[in-house]
Amino acid sequence: MKIYLSPSKQTANLYATGNTNEQTQCNRIAAAAERALKRCGFEVKKAPEGQEIEESVRQSNEWGADLHMPIHTNAGGGRGCVVFISRRSTDRMAIAQPIYEEIDAITLYRSVYGVREKQFYEIRNSSAVCVYVECEFHDDPELARWIIGSADDLGEAICRGVCRAFGVEYVKEGDCLLYTSPSPRD
Repeated sequence: MKIYLSPSKQTANLYATGNTNEQTQCNRIAAAAERALKRCGFEVKKAPEGQEIEESVRQSNEWGADLHMPIHTNAGGGRGCVVFISRRSTDRMAIAQPIYEEIDAITLYRSVYGVREKQFYEIRNSSAVCVYVECEFHDDPELARWIIGSADDLGEAICRGVCRAFGVEYVKEGDCLLYTSPSPRD
């Protein structure tokens, strides 16, 4: 299973606190998701920080990703996560719903948004199923602080959702056994 992570490149989307922006924080979340997904056995590529979305889609398509996942934070006065897909088909919902539920379970406030249809560029142009994640709203100081302090938790939640969606056992950090070659017999 190949997963392409495409974190936001929006430096102008400033957080309500913390002297930071969407690009910086979404790259932290994506890096945490990448580590967790690899730990659980997925093949993962993460777009370089600041890369244009057209290039990310091209790379994802050329690589043959099975899942293309833009990672963003939201603005507009709300609270809670929202996940976007191209259409609410049974197959897409089976992937998007667990990801939404795992993120929603850790946010400060339960979301009223759920999984919705949208036709953003990456959703329309990815060959893979695209699950576009808006983790939380960054224009509220309390929520912005929470995002900044929860990048690793958000990455783990994304991973748990992907594992549920594809029937893969979630491996918590620290639960991995390192393989060591047997010592030579005398």
